[in-house]
Amino acid sequence: MQEYKTYYQILGIHPDAAEDDIKKAFRRVSRIYHPDFHNNSERSNIIFRMVLSAYKTLSDGEARAGYDSFLARSSYLRRFAKEGGIKSQQLSGPVEADFLDQINITLWEIEDLINTPGLDFDRVFGAFTVKQFLLVILTFLDKWILGPSGFPDYFMEARRKDGIDPRDYIALLSSPVKAPIHLPYSGLTDYFYDIRKRTDKFLTFCEKRGLYAAPESMNPPLDECISEFHNLAVHYLGYLLLPVTDMPASIPVYKFRNPVFA
Repeated sequence: MQEYKTYYQILGIHPDAAEDDIKKAFRRVSRIYHPDFHNNSERSNIIFRMVLSAYKTLSDGEARAGYDSFLARSSYLRRFAKEGGIKSQQLSGPVEADFLDQINITLWEIEDLINTPGLDFDRVFGAFTVKQFLLVILTFLDKWILGPSGFPDYFMEARRKDGIDPRDYIALLSSPVKAPIHLPYSGLTDYFYDIRKRTDKFLTFCEKRGLYAAPESMNPPLDECISEFHNLAVHYLGYLLLPVTDMPASIPVYKFRNPVFA
């Protein structure tokens, strides 16, 4: 794993930064990476998307609280969250690696949850069970990143079932009733490891060719999909990683920034 940058590090601020400091940092970093100052290049668009995503999260009180909760409890990110701010210019490194690490870290966290002894996957928190919240994250990755990038659900595709929306799995893989269609997965764990295998192939492809190799027909573009995926995952994992005694009665529904994802 590369040295993953938290949103605080992307903006070059301390985790205790006040709201005004966040705004000032965003204006400062924006002047460095805004596409208008770089001839609207693909790379500057991707960097600026990361900066904008960081600002939108940290400037929203509820979103920031969820993000901080995730950083505090993630076994993979805890050491990065404790570091102070770094110079925003360090973002000029391998930007693709930061995006790819966001996906990898999410899957590592989900795998840890799946393998947690005694975890009650059927425990209800408002609208969904623990299992369904995890499926919300995985099906987003399936529908908006893996499929459009050329790494679809090959089982369903081979059986001419490619018209099925992966988000249907939220109900199909969490229901005690047998699914009305034949699925290759017996439940969450099987689906997760299929996602893991396809994601590994996707990440290898991106490491060799960069995010710029994504199909031009992707709408929204790949970097926007990855940013939304990261924010969606952090939102729910920020709650699911809490000790059982601290879990709220209901987990707030994530608000997509681009309505096309809803």
